[in-house]
Amino acid sequence: MIKFFRHIRQTIIMENSKSTRYFKYAIGEIILVVIGILIALQINTWNQARLERISEQNILKDLKVEFEANFIDLNRVLNQHQLILKELRALQVISKSKDYTNIHLDSLTNSLIKWFSFTDRPGASNNLISAGNLDIIQNTELRDLITQWTGNVNDVIDDEVFLADFTRETILPFLSKHYPITNLEESNIKLLESLDMKIDREASLVFDKKMVNWQVLLENEQLQSYVALKKMYEYHCVLECRITMRACKKIISLIKSELHD
Repeated sequence: MIKFFRHIRQTIIMENSKSTRYFKYAIGEIILVVIGILIALQINTWNQARLERISEQNILKDLKVEFEANFIDLNRVLNQHQLILKELRALQVISKSKDYTNIHLDSLTNSLIKWFSFTDRPGASNNLISAGNLDIIQNTELRDLITQWTGNVNDVIDDEVFLADFTRETILPFLSKHYPITNLEESNIKLLESLDMKIDREASLVFDKKMVNWQVLLENEQLQSYVALKKMYEYHCVLECRITMRACKKIISLIKSELHD
């Protein structure tokens, strides 16, 4: 009887030992599987991050092209606004000094009907924002500036549209009644030539310059008000262009700092 119970006890011990080894083996396999999954996930994360960085570099290159083009056009428009502002002030100075024989009066009068507009080059920035992929840009300051860019552009365009409407709807009708507009053709051609534009035969001069009573025109209080208003509107355009150019310059600088080549 004692031998029988001893046999049973040894059998149980052996089976427990086998169960323990099996349990340890199962736990080991589970751990290996988990480690494998974690390694696979980490590799996938690294690969995804690598692909995102490649994508970010390509996007940054497109953004660089876009904002460098924007900067060039902003600079063009700013220079023109500053020139018109300078010409309008010169017209006021001549009017105040009563220098009615000044040879520049016609060309300065041409500044009253000129306007220029900034042309935004939307591309990579718009695509990023509309697709909700802006987070691919790691630099948070750059992301913020790109997000704000549309607002900057709208501020510039709003002032320019207001100025263009004022010029077209108020100044032009006044000048057409009080000044021979044909006199402005020569100044307009010179302006286009300064912008390296070819002048077709159809745009060449036909009429000779007509005499203008500059004293009557320049002492007209309504004209003086229009000149002052346009001068103020031009200055607002100058300020908005400067603000937007600073933002654009900062964006370009940040893009270059993020590019690897």
